[in-house]
Order: sequence, then structure tokens, then C-alpha cells
Amino acid sequence: MKINIQVLLFRLLLLFTLTTIFQVYLDAINKILFGVSMVLLLFLILNKKAIYKEMLIFILLIIFHVFALFFTEFPLYNLNDLFYFVFWVLYSLYVVKNQESIIKYLLNDKKFIINLIRVWNLIVLISIPLPSSYKIDWGGERYFTSFAENIFRLAPTALGIMTLVLFAMIAYKRKRHIIYTILPMFCFYMGGSRTYLGVGLLMFIIIWYIFCPKRSMFYLTIVPIAFLAVSLIAYSATQSKILATSYTSNSYYDFWGTVTSGRSVFWRADLEAYLNSGIIHQLFGNGFNFVYDVNARITGSYIWAHNDFIQILTTFGLLGLLLYLYSIKAVFRGLLYRLQIPFLLKILIFVIWGFNAFFNMFYTYFCSMISLPLLMVIVNYSYNLHLQDLKLSYE
Repeated sequence: MKINIQVLLFRLLLLFTLTTIFQVYLDAINKILFGVSMVLLLFLILNKKAIYKEMLIFILLIIFHVFALFFTEFPLYNLNDLFYFVFWVLYSLYVVKNQESIIKYLLNDKKFIINLIRVWNLIVLISIPLPSSYKIDWGGERYFTSFAENIFRLAPTALGIMTLVLFAMIAYKRKRHIIYTILPMFCFYMGGSRTYLGVGLLMFIIIWYIFCPKRSMFYLTIVPIAFLAVSLIAYSATQSKILATSYTSNSYYDFWGTVTSGRSVFWRADLEAYLNSGIIHQLFGNGFNFVYDVNARITGSYIWAHNDFIQILTTFGLLGLLLYLYSIKAVFRGLLYRLQIPFLLKILIFVIWGFNAFFNMFYTYFCSMISLPLLMVIVNYSYNLHLQDLKLSYE
């Protein structure tokens, strides 16, 4: 039986929405899935003719990583940092050039995708009553993490599932599947992450916009829905995080440091350290451990930048940041902004990326990273008739 490499690749990528929930118990599975996915992605890219631009970008990525490794004092604090950036750039450019075949895959793999949505919801539903699904933070507040033990693992999977739910509603003519957004939204509300709650709410607005049969219905209902959404925050775990980051005279940081949970403080230190590192380091970066070392001196913890732009700037330098921005521009330009898609949806998708990239990090959270280009492809499919006329057969 002939194996379709693209089908295998995207099945593996979508499986991350399930395996990431159990990553704390089965970390090797995610590493295996990622390794195989990386090989398949490279095979798909390099197995095509006229790939001069892709080859140039791949060579640049290798050069940037060689410089980053050269400037790194081993051992690496986070081995995964070796792969996040290169995978995002190659994956984003691949999706831009192959969106029609990706749509065909999504159309054909209906059973797999629907089952994936159902299994994810079942896993989360089973975990809700379990005491082990809730973690206590330093302030004594309880946050829902399901089996993931970390909202920053669980929330990206919820975002990926909502993306698939949107496609099922559009392509499989199953608008009733909007019910499968309830548990993802529960995760966003009860997970205690302000960033992912904001991203989740924006994602739901996109789904609701496409769900409504008429634009008038959307605009008439969005205000009461927004009022309800904001009101529910008062009963959520995220409300505790908001209160905990409210500035008072006793706050450890200044106003912005408190509101941003210290981000503005270590961002300033990261940028100052970068600017003082010399022209070569400013161009090619300071290596993989640099930002962790700077943040450890400021916060006492070896944490990454919580900001795509600062993380890439300090690791791969200005040239690396320019390549990242090029990949973002290519994705939005190729999948969204040149097309006949409602302006509101374009803005919402842009803010989902920007808000996540600026306040949390986007490209290092695998399920979030995978789902963004797919979200654009799906919205493009919804508003472009030539994509909707694709036959249910692989090329």
C-alpha cells in the first residue's frame, strides 16, 4: 500500500493534541513524534523541484544554529530550543505553498479528525472531577490542568482542538460540533493563564462569526456573549491570577512589572544584555542559554523570555529575528491578507498570534504553532470557492 507522506505528517502533527496532555508521563512519545515529523517535513520540502528559496532558508537556519551553538556554554538548559525555530520556519513556508493539498487531506481524513476531537473532549471530561487534575500555585489558588499537569501544555492542545472543530463545522457541515468548544473554553477559564484565556476568547469569536448564518445575527449576539464571557471571569481560576497581578503599594515589582508578572522587568534586562553584547552577537545572537542566564540573575529562575521576539533576538540575533518576521509575513500574506476574507477575521487571527507571541511565546508551544497556519488555511477555505471545489482525492 502506497503511503502518502503528507497524510502521515499531518496525522502525527494533529496527534500532538492528545500526546501533549500525557507528556509528563510519556515524554518519549512526543520526542519520537517530533523527530519523525521533522524528517517527513524535510522530505516533503526537499523532494520538490525548484526549491531554491527553501534551500536558502534551510541553509540560513543551519548557519544561525551553528552560531548559536558556538556561543552556548554547555550543557543546554533546554534541548528543545534546538528544534523549535527551525521547525516553525520550515513548517510555515510548507503550509503556504501547499494549502490546497492540506485542505484535501483535512477533507479526506474526516473520521480521524472527528475521533480526535471526541477523544480529546472525553479525556478532559474524565479528568475534571479528579483532584489530581488541579494544581495549587504559590498563592494557594487551584488551577485546572487535566492530565497535563501544566496549563501551558493543556491550553495549546485546546487551541488545536478548537481549530479542528471549526473545520468540522465548515467542511463536514456539522455546525452542531460547536458544542465541542465548551471543554476547551473550560480549560482556558480554569487554567489560570491570562494569555491563553484571551487567545481562547478570540478563537471562539472567530468560530461564532462563521457559525452565525448572517452577519446581523453575529453583531446582535456578540455583545451579550462578550458580556457573559467577561462575567464568567469572576468565577474562573484566571480571576485569581488577575487579582494576584494587581498593583498595590506592597507589590514586589513596579506597576508594569506586577501587571506583567515580572515580564517587563526581565525583558528590559534581556534587551540591555543583548545591546551590550557586541556587534557579532547582535547579528548572530548569544546562544541558547543566554536569555536563561540573564533571567536567572533577575528572577532567580532559569526561564525563557516569554516573548518570541526577545527569545529569538537574544538566541539567534537580529538576522534570526528578521527570518522569523519573514516567515510570519509569508504566512499571513500567503494564507490570509491577499484573500477575500472578512477584515474582522484577519484582525482576530493576527491578534491571536501577536498576543501569544508577545506575552507568552508562540513558536515554542507546539500545538499552538501547528494550529495557527491551519486556522488560516481553514478560514481561507471557508471564504474561497475554488478551494471548496476541491475533489476528495489526494494528488
